[in-house]
Amino acid sequence: MSMSAINSLMEKAQSAKLKQSSRSRWGELFPVIDTLRCRGFSVAEAIKWLIDEEQVPREKRASLSSAYYNFQRRLAAKES
Repeated sequence: MSMSAINSLMEKAQSAKLKQSSRSRWGELFPVIDTLRCRGFSVAEAIKWLIDEEQVPREKRASLSSAYYNFQRRLAAKES
């Protein structure tokens, strides 16, 4: 690889943005789910509420639920 190609690549790397993963996208909603749970909602009810508020597409219900439970498991594993 030539030096100019490396320099060009370095310039591109300076402005590169990390693509947001689905975990990050759902992660923004986890504090909302936690707040609803503190108010007596179950996880399923909290997700339904988010769907009703048009913050989550209905077809993504299972994906959000799975991501939330996985996050909780990882958090619990770190705390123990």
